[in-house]
Amino acid sequence: MNRRNLSACLLFFFSACIFGWLLSDRGKTAHLSAYFRPSDELYDFIGGAKATTEPLIKDIRFNDYSLFFDDDASTFYYSLVEKASNAYDPLVQIHCRSENVKVLIIGEPITLQTIEQNIPLRIFASDGKQYREYRVVCTTLPLLKIDSDIVLFEGKGKDQEMQMMLFDNRADVRQRLLGFSGLIHLRGNSTLYYPKKNYKMTIHQVSPGNNLREADLSLLGMDRHDGEWLLYSAYNDQERIRNVFSTNLWDLSSAGKNKYGIRNGMQYRFVEMFLNGKYHGLYALGYPLDTKQMTPLYHTDEVKNIYLYKKIFWNEIFTETENDKILPDYELRGLKDSADEEKIRLLLSEYIRSMDNGFPEGSRILPDMENAIDTWLFVNLVQGMDIVRPDGDFYNMFLTLVLTDGISVMLYTPWDFDMTWGNFWLSDAVNYTLEYELSPCDNSYVMYNNPAQLLLPDDAAQIADRYAELRNSVWQEDFLMGMLGDFENQIFNSGAYLRDVDRWPDSTQEDPELKLKLFSAYVKNRLACMDIYISQLN
Repeated sequence: MNRRNLSACLLFFFSACIFGWLLSDRGKTAHLSAYFRPSDELYDFIGGAKATTEPLIKDIRFNDYSLFFDDDASTFYYSLVEKASNAYDPLVQIHCRSENVKVLIIGEPITLQTIEQNIPLRIFASDGKQYREYRVVCTTLPLLKIDSDIVLFEGKGKDQEMQMMLFDNRADVRQRLLGFSGLIHLRGNSTLYYPKKNYKMTIHQVSPGNNLREADLSLLGMDRHDGEWLLYSAYNDQERIRNVFSTNLWDLSSAGKNKYGIRNGMQYRFVEMFLNGKYHGLYALGYPLDTKQMTPLYHTDEVKNIYLYKKIFWNEIFTETENDKILPDYELRGLKDSADEEKIRLLLSEYIRSMDNGFPEGSRILPDMENAIDTWLFVNLVQGMDIVRPDGDFYNMFLTLVLTDGISVMLYTPWDFDMTWGNFWLSDAVNYTLEYELSPCDNSYVMYNNPAQLLLPDDAAQIADRYAELRNSVWQEDFLMGMLGDFENQIFNSGAYLRDVDRWPDSTQEDPELKLKLFSAYVKNRLACMDIYISQLN
């Protein structure tokens, strides 16, 4: 053996643990199954050693990737790579504080059942004088780790520097471990009062000139290349499903259904998150709705500008400015030149006045009828009680003005779907949420006072035709149940739901054994009720 190989062997020996009572004949790296020992060996292994919280293990690697670690809980987290042949029996390396530390691994082999039931592996490390028990939790979700002083902040909108690392466990990913610096801040309104917060991140990359700039990348395969990303907590949703399911369904069924093919939707993917070295729970990683992805697919010569308005209050309050009305309850997004703000607000004011007057002849801004129909149908399907009220006022809505030299169009995009599919917002309720307060046939939250009012009752046939088209495609019961089956795997079969409710015991919760059974049944019943409702429109 030459000196280089000898040095490498010595270095490895003094950095690796002694597995399973000195299994040196098996080498220092082997599959997990080779290192399991009977639990009755634990007593002799510990001997007279005393329990400690000192770090006896420095690092555990499964299939050459270091596991995320929560030191307070003495727990490592292993994300199984999709379709990997050795995902359930990974190659193991354990690096310890010193060469005299021995390691004993006991527990059950990794199976779908142990993952779903959140049964960890148990790893004991001992140097003869002291010992420490570690656990390895297995999940089928990606892992996201963030280090920041964000927890020191009160209120939203205050950026703080962060470091993040994302382990992408999807099959056939070119770069599985991604690390970035950036900024993070709290977001939300009533959700700010929850202990489990929502966040917005801006991810940075180093340019070829060694300058720091906002990243241009896609995370977890989402259709977005950008540096701005959201983390949604679902703290008040008993199944953690409503916002993610509804947002992704809108993107599949209705985003892009308009005159210019503009993608007015977004996506979410579930992850398990760590904040400042501690397990922080189940989150949905997504991206904000803005003008960056709103590129017209056709008729591009007609489009001069695209402006985005976010409804930030329930009531529309008009104020007089230079003999015209400006709407202060809308926030402008993506405004590059503040000098244009009043002009852009006046365009929205003009549209609202035209709508209130039934869009008289000569109106320069009209609703996009395809989008209006889809918005009306979708908000009614999901029972968006936090989006529109019986009196017709609405909230949690984006308006996108597609400005042209001729007749401009306005697009509507509903968002924030936590109060949907039966759940009801109430200020006095625990976490502001009454679970399944609405029945599947409750149609009280019909959008009356919005562009869709032009379609009822005169154009009911248009609504019925579009509804039939959707029910024969992405709103088919089998298709929706397929989506929910995938989400059930991610939320419940990964064990993440059990970990999340354990981390946040005061969150709104469902019996974990039910998984999405109640929710799936509700969706089926809601579809049946919508079928009846649409058939009676005439």
